[in-house]
Amino acid sequence: MGFTNEKASVNTTSTLSANSLIKLTNNAEGNTGALSVKTVREVHTLAAAATSDTSIDLAAGVMLLGVSMCVNTAVVDSAGNDTWSSAFITGSTTAISSGSAAAKDTKVNTLIVPEITSNTTNIRFTPNGGNFSAGVIEVIIYYINLTSLANS
Repeated sequence: MGFTNEKASVNTTSTLSANSLIKLTNNAEGNTGALSVKTVREVHTLAAAATSDTSIDLAAGVMLLGVSMCVNTAVVDSAGNDTWSSAFITGSTTAISSGSAAAKDTKVNTLIVPEITSNTTNIRFTPNGGNFSAGVIEVIIYYINLTSLANS
């Protein structure tokens, strides 16, 4: 698709594919530099512990946009509170949810102020009482990534 006005002409290619990737590239640079809006997904079984961290590893330098989560198996903790909280950790420490319900099919959708990660970034789940004893949470993280230009 091309955009033109009186002062400048920009040629771009836009791709939308089945894996939920939106990619913008610059034809003038040989399609080697790109901005991609991506998602990454994990079905996370909560550890029987005071915290449980995802194994999703987003590299340093991506821009975090938001998270969607769904409780696939009810969350249970040893104190009987059964609510949970979550936050990005390591490359970001942004809170995602607080006091979320434990029931199956509970949904959490959070848009955050976009931020650039400074290190590998995962999500930490914390029970609001005791230790987790059960629960499975599906996670989708939305982010933007830049692809560098190719070597000349």
